[in-house]
Amino acid sequence: MARTLYEQDNADFSNRAHMRARDVLYPRIFNVRRERLQFEDTLLAQSDRAKILDGEMGVDRIVRVTIHNLPAPLVFTVQERFRRPEFAKYQDLTVTEWNHASNRPSELYKINAGLFVYGYFDEDREDFLDAVAIGVTDMLLAIATRRLRYERRWNKKMQTFLTIRFEDMEEAGIVRYRLHTTPKWAAPVGGFFA
Repeated sequence: MARTLYEQDNADFSNRAHMRARDVLYPRIFNVRRERLQFEDTLLAQSDRAKILDGEMGVDRIVRVTIHNLPAPLVFTVQERFRRPEFAKYQDLTVTEWNHASNRPSELYKINAGLFVYGYFDEDREDFLDAVAIGVTDMLLAIATRRLRYERRWNKKMQTFLTIRFEDMEEAGIVRYRLHTTPKWAAPVGGFFA
């Protein structure tokens, strides 16, 4: 069976972006201090459990969020995608649809993560140019009910993928966090709830 082309450089870039996202994005997404977050990676090569979570369910990370007055952390499953700065002009989220090399469904049909964290990361500045976190079930329902516009394109890995504009996701009400937009419920700048 044909396999999807794996690019180590892209994997390394994504891991560096994830490490920065732990300090920059995730505290803002969950409106907590960094020390209240715990991360578990579910990358394919790590274990049989990871093969199921990442390979079959589209889950890259498990994030445990400790909340004041709750006896245990809340658990969130997350799919991540980080892109280089030159793609920020598109202001869109991409999700792979079909792997034509293997004739098998891709991310769109197997994603079970609760959140999809997507952003444009500038390694030179060690900062994000923009980022969103969307509700995955909300996205799938909006696609199913035709409330979310998308375009289908091809990549060099012989995959089709959907491209969904940030603006259209916001209009459909599936954006749970946007880096350059302060949600009404958020704490004042510099302050986080306990």
